[in-house]
Amino acid sequence: MLTVVVALDASDEIRIDALADAIGGVEESSAARWELVAADPTVLRAAHARWLDDDRMPRDVHTVAGELTDALRSVTTPWVGILDGTTLPDPAWLVRLREACAGDADAEGGTADLVVSRPVSPGWEQAPLFGPGDRLADLDPQTGTLPAVLPGLALRREIAADAAPSGTSPDALLLALLRRSARIRVAAGATYRVTATGGAASWGERAAALLDEAGHDRTAQVLALHRLRAAFLGELTLATAARLNTRDRAEVLDVATRVLTRIDPDVMRGYRLTPLRVDLRALFLVLGGSSLPFVLAHTTVRGPRSRTEIRMLHTSTAPHVVVRSADGSALPIVDRKWRTLDYFGQDRLREHILWTTGDPPAVVEVDGVAGAVTDRVYVYPPRPVPVPSPREAPDASAGNAVRSGSSRGGVAGVLRRLVSRPPRGSTPEGGPDARAGAEIPSTRPPATVEESPFTDAWLMMDRVDHAGDNAELLFTHLRRERPSINAWFVVAEGSPDFARLREESDRVLPYGGDEHAKALDRAVVVASSYVDAPMTHPKPDRLYPGGQRPWLFVYLQHGVLHNDLSLWFNAKPIDLMTTATQSEHEAIVGDGSPYVLSRSSVARTGFPRFDRVAQRALDRRPASPDTILLAPTWRLPLVRTGSDARRHVTDDVLESEFARQWLGLAGDARLREHAERHGARVLLLPHPAMRGDFARVAAGSGVLIADDDVDAVDALVRSRVVVTDYSSIAFDAAVAGSHVVYFQFDREAALGGGHTYRAGRFDYEREGLGPVTRETSAAVSAIERALHDHVDDPFRERRREVAETADGGAAARIVSAIEEHLSAQ
Repeated sequence: MLTVVVALDASDEIRIDALADAIGGVEESSAARWELVAADPTVLRAAHARWLDDDRMPRDVHTVAGELTDALRSVTTPWVGILDGTTLPDPAWLVRLREACAGDADAEGGTADLVVSRPVSPGWEQAPLFGPGDRLADLDPQTGTLPAVLPGLALRREIAADAAPSGTSPDALLLALLRRSARIRVAAGATYRVTATGGAASWGERAAALLDEAGHDRTAQVLALHRLRAAFLGELTLATAARLNTRDRAEVLDVATRVLTRIDPDVMRGYRLTPLRVDLRALFLVLGGSSLPFVLAHTTVRGPRSRTEIRMLHTSTAPHVVVRSADGSALPIVDRKWRTLDYFGQDRLREHILWTTGDPPAVVEVDGVAGAVTDRVYVYPPRPVPVPSPREAPDASAGNAVRSGSSRGGVAGVLRRLVSRPPRGSTPEGGPDARAGAEIPSTRPPATVEESPFTDAWLMMDRVDHAGDNAELLFTHLRRERPSINAWFVVAEGSPDFARLREESDRVLPYGGDEHAKALDRAVVVASSYVDAPMTHPKPDRLYPGGQRPWLFVYLQHGVLHNDLSLWFNAKPIDLMTTATQSEHEAIVGDGSPYVLSRSSVARTGFPRFDRVAQRALDRRPASPDTILLAPTWRLPLVRTGSDARRHVTDDVLESEFARQWLGLAGDARLREHAERHGARVLLLPHPAMRGDFARVAAGSGVLIADDDVDAVDALVRSRVVVTDYSSIAFDAAVAGSHVVYFQFDREAALGGGHTYRAGRFDYEREGLGPVTRETSAAVSAIERALHDHVDDPFRERRREVAETADGGAAARIVSAIEEHLSAQ
């Protein structure tokens, strides 16, 4: 009745286990005939061996050495289903697919040539195609009623043989099948999950190939847009395994532009095959050379602030904007910026962000053209409105918009943010610490007002299970200098820091406990040196009184932000953020930055941790520092979030290039010889996300490795040289008076997507605090020169400029900035 062909290629070798596990769980799998096909003999042998080694697998399996088309032409059953290394069938997939094939005819006798099973992975949903049950449907690219990809399909044998000439690519085969079919049967219950599906470059090439194959065919254009969408969405995902370098990103953008100029603008405007972000739809139109829609609107919330945020997509850097309330009054614009939409480095479309006060905005005029402000998401199609009769606008000195340029670029979107509504921010897809708030119960207070020790509380916390950073130092300052502020500190009860702090103060709360939950309901400020979900969302918003959090979230940072973390930060509910250096500050708030944060939500205060390091160095730094400190940052692929919602290193961390390089440097014979000559020790200080686990798993390496008990500040002030890669600890080292050496053996991978950030405006060679090295031998030579104080003057001056930010007043400035924000509510 049914043959299932599993097509594999060389890139699928690493996914064979996952695919086999999925197929092994398929119900009634023995009711079908199975074929494995691969052109690569190695992949075919590996897949077949894995299959035979699993008792759950059906025994009726055959192998075909060749292309998918070779297997399709050899099928003898009436129907053939298709899977590949990216499609993992759910347990009921085969049963539901067979039922759909067997019951193909509807009540009127209609039949289909194709049966479509349903992808259920985020981003792959096809809402126009799939409803609550199976159905027959006419193929229609205009409404999105067609399959997006070949895997997951079942087709009649005669259609497969006719549409599968030798060497046909999967996309070309899909297009040929769709041309030979008028109706499809939708098997909504036959579901599968989609795994990694290739990089942006391959998706762009597939889009171009589809148009080369089919020219102006509307179905081909819709499928090409689907491929481009997949390429661009990868730019938004922190967990992307390997981002492209600058040159490759430019090449993808060039391919995308050439593809989009060949697609009818009406196809872009009407695309419904899969969900398409409105900023991407607008960008596609711009790159294709089309004019933009009139106006689009969006509402999102970051906290309990008394101002409204408006966003719009525009091709100009300086459109003239007037915001009006429902009665036509012009509203004051108190802050504004524009930011880049960093899709492969494109600079054709920008997002403008404005903040207004007063009445809710109803209409936005951009270069004299008016549009309605709507809620929740960028709305498509646009909603034009008549221009209301304007009243006299407020004086420019009061903050209303003034014309700052004459460009008349088209409008793509307007977005409103009413900050009195609940926050929506969350950790981005693939980011760490996605688990948050599960253990904190609801503590809604009764309707009557009652006395509470947490009324108007300021809650400070560093990490869930560790203190000792900017938040603890701010808490100490508040208790010493501003006792009238109701300050509390939060940390996990089982942590060493909890016991230490409880001995010093009774204002320490266990994270996730009843008291913490009660305090969150009454607090006006939550301030943390980290911005992971357990800090920003310690419990679900619905559990707060009135369904919204009552407090401002203040991100204190735990180091200078010099790499690009905008993909992560832009999804966070940050009301106020602190910075230390001027270049860091401008890279965040300035026009053209990728961040949504503005000058009114970022304060350059300095860091309490810098003040502590400077004071400790003044008090305790030995005349001849005795440590060479190796302090790399962590790596996203080498860290997992455990069931305890905390980070742990992966089981194979010691097999990684990261471990080999850093342990190799720490154990290098030349380095140890130099260290002994100068009376110094070599200490490897892993990032806190890896520290305790890494010390444990690498205990037999012969390298001195710090664990969770280390006093990192003490290690810094005793260090003569600090060697790091991309970590902000280099700035702490400058404050401590240490030399800095960068060891960046994996720069392209780490700053190109192998971690949670990309390269930002900071240039390590031009602005770094020490020499940049790429190999162990060069790093050792640079360390030797630093031990002899043979470091070029530019590095000394740069380190001095950083050290000057530690003047002892950071905590007081942070308190003032928070109070200013509170008074603005």
